[in-house]
Amino acid sequence: MHDDFDSLFARFEDLGPARLTTADAERLAHLIQSDPRCCSKLPKSFGSRRARQRFRRILTQAWIEEGYAEVLDYRPRLLRSASQHRRRQAPLVALVLYATWVEHTVNAIVIGAARMTSFQGSVDDLARRIVAEDFPVRVSRIWSRYKAPRLDRTMKGRMLRLMELRNDFVHYKWIGLAPATLQAELTHMRTIVTNAPSLVTYLRGLEREITTVKFRPRIRKLLKLRTSRVPAA
Repeated sequence: MHDDFDSLFARFEDLGPARLTTADAERLAHLIQSDPRCCSKLPKSFGSRRARQRFRRILTQAWIEEGYAEVLDYRPRLLRSASQHRRRQAPLVALVLYATWVEHTVNAIVIGAARMTSFQGSVDDLARRIVAEDFPVRVSRIWSRYKAPRLDRTMKGRMLRLMELRNDFVHYKWIGLAPATLQAELTHMRTIVTNAPSLVTYLRGLEREITTVKFRPRIRKLLKLRTSRVPAA
């Protein structure tokens, strides 16, 4: 399998996007569109390490030539750290990290949905305006305005409570609590952290809906393919 991918990636490097056969271009499009972050990381199943490195280099260059920009995605490291602290029974640190991951992902979903609308002006300015809104506004009025995927009411409530707890810690007010109330708050925090992985899975699914729709035409254009065609699953 690796040899097959190696030769495919080598042809892409040697010929460039414009001179690939339609069959090769279709195959590459099908591989790439499964992960919008393919320029940064490719699964090992995509070929040998050397082939993947070569492919990322040429694809990134073609991406730049088409005027597409890459952004830093801090979420993999945030999620790894959150999971580690959850397993180590450090719920407060895990909560802050999970909440940061959730906010990054919510921003990605809303901004991705907004970019598919017929807005006027700079995409970067639009992103800054969206992120400047309070989190509850982003998952309600802004979410609806840009027709982001339907948000489950229960999941929305869990997100809001997670962000509320995060803000209570980050903007600590030094308000005293009775022992029983304090214990109840700590128990609730641990429950929120325990349930965080299912929230991560849910938001990843919503983001996939946005990135698939947005990314597929771009990668097909990059590979000089008709954007109206939907590749086989």
